Amino acid sequence: MKIFVQAIIASLIIHLLYYGGMTLIGYIQTKNYAPDIAGAWNNVQVLQTEVAIGHTYSPFLIFVTFIGVTVLCAIMMYVYKRIRHKRKSLREHLFPQASSYTKFPMNGSTSKSPQVLHSYHT
Repeated sequence: MKIFVQAIIASLIIHLLYYGGMTLIGYIQTKNYAPDIAGAWNNVQVLQTEVAIGHTYSPFLIFVTFIGVTVLCAIMMYVYKRIRHKRKSLREHLFPQASSYTKFPMNGSTSKSPQVLHSYHT
């Protein structure tokens, strides 16, 4: 269940980045557009009088891509966790003495038993 929730969050982030990026690219292209008026008069075709801005997507297509990316993310997370677990168990099997040591971040030393730090008041 945890992998499924993480996959939904990852899919949401991927979709937001994609659609946000497409919107940003469209905005930048619109701001930087410089029409060629002189060249347009030389064109024999009829000039267009209306401009359509934007693009519509089918809600069904967005839903299908969301579910597809969610399933893909869930598979990738599951495979990654399985590989990481197998490597950890292999490392513990090959180097059993390394797993019995504990690292204490307070003083950076490694020891088989926790060290007690004393402060002496005078």
